[in-house]
Amino acid sequence: MRPSPRRPARSASAWPYIGLLAFVVFVLWWMGCGARQRAPGPAAGPAGAAAPHSSTNAAARRAERDHPQPRQSARHADRTGETETPFTAPSRPAAPGTEWQPQRPLLPRGAGRVAVIVDDVGYGDQALADFRAVGFPLTFSVLPQLDDSGELARACAAAGFEVMMHLPMEPTNTALNPGPGCVTVDLADDDIAALVERDLATVPGALGVNNHMGSRATSDERVMTAVLSALRRRGLFFVDSLTSGGSVAREVAAEVGVPSAARSVFLDTNFAEDTGSADAFFGAAQERVRQLGSIAQRRGSAIGICHYHPRTAEMLARLLPALRESGVEVVRISKLFAATGAGRGAPAGGAAPARDRDRYEPARDR
Repeated sequence: MRPSPRRPARSASAWPYIGLLAFVVFVLWWMGCGARQRAPGPAAGPAGAAAPHSSTNAAARRAERDHPQPRQSARHADRTGETETPFTAPSRPAAPGTEWQPQRPLLPRGAGRVAVIVDDVGYGDQALADFRAVGFPLTFSVLPQLDDSGELARACAAAGFEVMMHLPMEPTNTALNPGPGCVTVDLADDDIAALVERDLATVPGALGVNNHMGSRATSDERVMTAVLSALRRRGLFFVDSLTSGGSVAREVAAEVGVPSAARSVFLDTNFAEDTGSADAFFGAAQERVRQLGSIAQRRGSAIGICHYHPRTAEMLARLLPALRESGVEVVRISKLFAATGAGRGAPAGGAAPARDRDRYEPARDR
């Protein structure tokens, strides 16, 4: 029997080629199907890419929550792009960089009542949140015939504050401009009455009036008779800001039959940011608030006037609690008049006290 023939040698050498072919096929499959199956979808995304986006959004949300930006009224949409409802409680700016605290006790303990009038309201709501945070019943005196007069008067009333009109009147210093709606001494009586009515129409809800500037007009008996007669027809009271020692406003008010009172102390005269340090401002204001409380304790009541500025709001927030601790109550201006009855004279202690004109009336001829 012949032995079986042996297989050719080339059949054994084909296996390496078969293995190589199988490897190439596997690599092509992995690069195609396998890689596509492991690729991230648009919704999932790799963890390394999603984390920065998520943390950025979270940080933005925290910043918006902790430091909300002041909202502007729709009137200012051309500048800000906002169309928010007016006066939606802008965030309160940070307090001045000072650790200053009032003296306690501010005064020897004694009863009395004070009303605090915030003048010169009418140029935007930026300071309103600061005054709301003071936590005391204040009275806001709004300048008439300005773009923001009506909105601010309504916003102050909605915040629980009483509203007056800050009537522009002619000053002795002719270089000063009291603003629109100003009562001047050259106007006839009928024209003065008509002007007061137009001014009041732009300050809705005003319970009374005090003069803005007016050192010349408040010293003119005829002019004051025309002004106060217009207020009597409306049932309004008058507070003399006492920008001049020659004012006849209270004497004329008594003759006409208009309830009236007079400012006791200007509480701030250097409220602007460029007038000195916060400590110096608060220290000077403390002396004025102390004087106001002392007058109230001696005479029963007193009226302080300050201005619509964030620094003044911070001053009131620091000093009014110390005044209250001394037994002096801060009340709305109408409460001082209610104590004597409408139309029957001035609040107790309404007469102007003796005062240092250089210190408490720095803006003479206003």
